[in-house]
Amino acid sequence: MLRTVPSVEQFHSFVKGLERRPLSTMKQGLPFTVEVVGDAIVYVPSTTKRPRSQPRSRTQMCLDHYEKTGSFNTRGYQKLTANASYFLATLRAYFEASG
Repeated sequence: MLRTVPSVEQFHSFVKGLERRPLSTMKQGLPFTVEVVGDAIVYVPSTTKRPRSQPRSRTQMCLDHYEKTGSFNTRGYQKLTANASYFLATLRAYFEASG
């Protein structure tokens, strides 16, 4: 079942509301935090502590891809972003929070 996909603005607002609460990737369960910095979403894996920035335009492409496919498989997003596993875990958290 496809869910209503958030706009980039809604997604950024959700991420801001997380207040760097730890999340985990879906497949490997790797912990990370996420925040909005400027116009980008920044994922910070707990293992490396190295920030991984995703521009707003890439986030939009990923949201568009989810809207078309409804897929949480990282393979479909790998050409769109190097942060597929983090994006999808954050999107899952968005859907869980919005019921």
